[in-house]
Amino acid sequence: MGVGLSPGRIWTRRGFLGTLSLASLAGSQPGRQFPAERFVYADRATEFQVTRFTSPNHNSYLPGYPNRFISRKFGYLLYSSDRTGSAQAYELDLRTGISRLVTAAAELAAWSLHLLPDQRHFLYVDGGKLVRGAVRRPGAHVVHRLPELVRYDTGLSVSDDGRRAVFVETDGRKWRLRLLDLRRRQVSTVLEDAERLSGVQIRPRHQEVLYRKNGGWWIVDFKRKRPRRLELAPGLAAGAMWSQTGVSVLYLSIPEHKGRLNTLREYFADTRQDRLIAKTTQFVSFGANANTSVFVGASGARATPYVFLMLRVGGRELTLCEHRASHPENVQPVFSPDSRWIYFQSDREGHNCLYGVRVEGLVESTD
Repeated sequence: MGVGLSPGRIWTRRGFLGTLSLASLAGSQPGRQFPAERFVYADRATEFQVTRFTSPNHNSYLPGYPNRFISRKFGYLLYSSDRTGSAQAYELDLRTGISRLVTAAAELAAWSLHLLPDQRHFLYVDGGKLVRGAVRRPGAHVVHRLPELVRYDTGLSVSDDGRRAVFVETDGRKWRLRLLDLRRRQVSTVLEDAERLSGVQIRPRHQEVLYRKNGGWWIVDFKRKRPRRLELAPGLAAGAMWSQTGVSVLYLSIPEHKGRLNTLREYFADTRQDRLIAKTTQFVSFGANANTSVFVGASGARATPYVFLMLRVGGRELTLCEHRASHPENVQPVFSPDSRWIYFQSDREGHNCLYGVRVEGLVESTD
């Protein structure tokens, strides 16, 4: 039965679109399973076996990196897809390939999916709400709600103990970095700025946040609230992320002048020292294994549209496979927690799909 309009009722644009959204969700309730869509092929450049986990008949996206979205304990990966007509979150069973719907959001922000430390729950942004969802059983609870005319901007991070979350909100004139106590549901402002704030990441084992502003990367303490800009190498610092220990910030340094190689670098937050890790085959996005001994990167060069492994010692690279993405910076290659797989995304087949390459035997396990 279609959605009818009551006689004499005046419908606003927002109300009408909201009705369409509800209609699209009617047959998409959490718990619904979708058959495996995976397809295995030999990469034409390297002959390594590549697994495409999602169908090119719809779009599927990884959450914003370095959000936590792969469960080591239960063997699944969180992602979003528009396969049902609206953006929703799914649990991908990495063993069977089966996907299971885990949200019924009205306005899911695909970048926001963030697995909590218990690996049974996750946070996500749904319009003006920050919601705590459950992966393998029904349940969604609003943990924070924005006032009117304020929206969430890109950026969400959760502390290692799951007690705190940080996010960015804006009214279009000012941006606020907010700290949320997830147990008490209390929120406070860490800082406010007229410049856009993004890329927020809580420093592991510390009460500090890394964030991006006006082309640079900054750190601010929860309590002292004294932001300081990191003294990074000249050029654009892209894809910055904390090492797992919180000792250093790993980032790509992209030179201002064309023709020079992009480099992978490391900034030590306490000593304020910056050093070169290695030159790259023009990486524009990257990930690291748990002990940062091996990196994975996506090249942005037209001649080398590949995903590479790179050893920290010696900077040696190994070509894994083609990505052929229209926007290589969105490939977002990541290691599984045990370092046995590399996952990435690409729109090489028209729609955005999720891919994986097994690297066990090439990279030492981080069990």
